[in-house]
Amino acid sequence: MDWVKRYEGLFKEVAGEYGVRMHHDTHYDALNYEFSKVVGSDIYRLDFQPTVRKSFVVTRYTDSFPVFPRALRFLHNVIPLFPYLAKTNEERLEELDANNDVSRLKEEVVRLVRNAL
Repeated sequence: MDWVKRYEGLFKEVAGEYGVRMHHDTHYDALNYEFSKVVGSDIYRLDFQPTVRKSFVVTRYTDSFPVFPRALRFLHNVIPLFPYLAKTNEERLEELDANNDVSRLKEEVVRLVRNAL
């Protein structure tokens, strides 16, 4: 799926404009783009997973921590066997057609970032 890398600039641009973190390739052996934002004790993530149909499946994840979400997530990432203390909620939002014009796709990504994060 070589077509996916062509949209990296678009995702970086949206992240910069809206002050959210952008990560890519967050899943094992998968190309994806993910925005994240911490609000209170929750981490909100918006995942754009490419498909073979040349589209992005968009999923919103909410990780609710009892306290200190950044610290607990960091500890989970760097200490082997440290438990993931968040309750995760997953919600599939929609599928975006990547065959559209790049400006149209950007409008859709911006709409999702504004409404879902």
